[in-house]
Amino acid sequence: MTETIPPSAYLEPNRPVDFIQDGLALAPSETARLLQRITERRTIQRDSYLAGGAVEELEQRLAQRLGKEAGLYVPTGTLANHLAVTALTRHGDRVVVDATSHLARDAGDGLPRWAGRSLIRVEDERAGFSPAALEKVLAEAAGGKVAVAIGAIALESPMRRRLCEVIAPERFSALIDLARSHSVPIHLDAARLLPGCAWTGEEPAEVAGHADTVYVSLWKCFNAPSGALLAGTRSSIEPLRAVRRSLGGCPPTAWINAAIALNFLDDGAVPFELARAAGERLIEQIESAGHLRFERVPHGTSIVLLSKVDNGAPNPSPSDESMSVRLSALDNHGRLAIKINPTLLDHPLPSVAQAIAAAFPVQAPR
Repeated sequence: MTETIPPSAYLEPNRPVDFIQDGLALAPSETARLLQRITERRTIQRDSYLAGGAVEELEQRLAQRLGKEAGLYVPTGTLANHLAVTALTRHGDRVVVDATSHLARDAGDGLPRWAGRSLIRVEDERAGFSPAALEKVLAEAAGGKVAVAIGAIALESPMRRRLCEVIAPERFSALIDLARSHSVPIHLDAARLLPGCAWTGEEPAEVAGHADTVYVSLWKCFNAPSGALLAGTRSSIEPLRAVRRSLGGCPPTAWINAAIALNFLDDGAVPFELARAAGERLIEQIESAGHLRFERVPHGTSIVLLSKVDNGAPNPSPSDESMSVRLSALDNHGRLAIKINPTLLDHPLPSVAQAIAAAFPVQAPR
């Protein structure tokens, strides 16, 4: 077990509360100080093209935390998703995805363009898709004049484009049972696994256990500058090392990302659990002030929605001018999505609540 470097050793004083990012959103100067403290405290071994050293240690330890046999460091989550689906399927297979998932919306159709896997995008109002919709896709694939293979199902939970909503437990269980009954493997994009666990109360290995392969973001969960970890069975993960290199995903070293991720690994979801508790108290402060109202996302995790009370009053002035907050833009309904994260810790909550109210955007974007 590695003792975590205390935040006071590397965080800037009077740093803003960042309600946009998932983790600590470390500044370059903070990252440099943290890395110095880590290397002073323990010997960090350099990897060579992702082999050995801190990268190998991270692969082994994080895979174990996820309850998987093997782990693979990957430079980006997009590549991790592509490699996972490639490992679970054959050329020409179809892959069922949520139409609003990262794989469907943010990966540039990489799977059909470069890997020969077609995407079947399933629309739904909630995270994931209904078992009935999946049953229909499976039946249509098998019942056509020429049967086609459904090679895998790719799910995302928590889901970024749905305000970090998780797939409802009963829906998740039904999808898993249906996939297993048709011998279709599941890949889980769990980039925000630890924030999600802080809100659902599940253990990371419990969530990862739903899927054959799982991807976790190193910067969203462990404050590394970048990087991802893909985990699964040894037989599915080990062949991907050569594929990763052939696709240009094998930089000379990644020990910096691995060392920083290892620093936070043993904390698990604890920083996010503490942030959740602070966030609940913050919401109480905001409600009691009367300037803003809030609503929760169904099956939500770290994001809550704020909107201005329509009383004609101007934004209040902050009582603490040194307190700053980073906020996103309003959505088309005049709501502000704030993401509760560890940047909230160790700040006086009344001052944070006042700073949010003072900085609340004036109008929704056109």
